[in-house]
Amino acid sequence: MRRRRARSLTLEVLRQQDSEGKREVLLALHNWPLIQRFPYPVISLDHADLNGANLQGVDLRGASLKGVNLKDANLKGARLSQGPEDTSTMDRMARVVKKIAGDYTNSLESCDLRNAKLIGATLQGAVLVECALNGANFKGANFREADLRAADLRGRSALPKNRLTKLMEATN
Repeated sequence: MRRRRARSLTLEVLRQQDSEGKREVLLALHNWPLIQRFPYPVISLDHADLNGANLQGVDLRGASLKGVNLKDANLKGARLSQGPEDTSTMDRMARVVKKIAGDYTNSLESCDLRNAKLIGATLQGAVLVECALNGANFKGANFREADLRAADLRGRSALPKNRLTKLMEATN
């Protein structure tokens, strides 16, 4: 009951904030650690309205952002997942096993942006390694130099196939 109330209040506060206010709220939630999924979040950000948020360079590793509205958000240099350089060989092997099993739900290093609205978002240089991006809408998004290694892009929309091929080649 308390978690639902905290989530409801948090989502309402986020809706009322400007781009910098949304950034400050997310930084506080991450630093306290209230939004990390492992073993489960105190406050879930699924379907949150982060429209136009300035999240440049923000560390959101471990936060569930499933169905979140990131339309026109600035995620330049944001860390949404751990890159291979952040973990040991055993940790990387465990991540591969989890990915094969389709487990994105209880992993601190994974990124869940399934069905997210990334319309016009700036993801330049963002770390999206092994992120679940299936069903996300990328219309007009900037992925220049984003790290999309092993990202799940099935069912994505508004990202032309030739652009996707170039992105995947650039990140491998």
